[in-house]
Amino acid sequence: MKSELKEKLSSLPNDFLPIERFVNKYAERESRIDNLGTIQLAKNPEFTEAYFINLFEGAQQLYFDNFLTQYNHVIPEPIKSFLRIMNGFHFCDFNIYGLTPSLYKSTDGLLDRTVLQPLDIGTANEDWKHEFKRSDFHFGSRYFDDEQNCGYFLEGDIIRSCLTTGEVVGTWTNFSDFLTSELTTTEQNETGLNNH
Repeated sequence: MKSELKEKLSSLPNDFLPIERFVNKYAERESRIDNLGTIQLAKNPEFTEAYFINLFEGAQQLYFDNFLTQYNHVIPEPIKSFLRIMNGFHFCDFNIYGLTPSLYKSTDGLLDRTVLQPLDIGTANEDWKHEFKRSDFHFGSRYFDDEQNCGYFLEGDIIRSCLTTGEVVGTWTNFSDFLTSELTTTEQNETGLNNH
């Protein structure tokens, strides 16, 4: 397990290395690799099958091809490079969306809710981003407060965190600063993670 985790984390693009720092904090907690290759760390004792951290198996080229066929959206390069290594990332209530395997293994893919998969980046860009009144590329989200989540959007080199009101609550010019900031906030907000 530790060798698989180390290999996945060491393959991350440089801008995504803050994920490695945060994940390594919890590497000694109860963990497993599921039958789809998802590395799950820091078991959540409140739920039978839940873990605080999920690192999904890298996306296959077929997923990118079928995504393009289905949605006609181009995945920006920093996100695409990340998804090749880690097809989505879940840390407590922080998510970087991925290419949901059951949707992209074929051109007529259906969502399989019986297995753990990343939240879908295609659905995010077809539907969910409109809730935030944004037109740029929607790639993730996290808990913001008891009323709403914030969504993450990429336009050129600018990363924005936005509320459903359209209000921008954070702006970054690189993924390293973005991830450090948002993972720190998520970690501070998640009392369950730090109490076990």
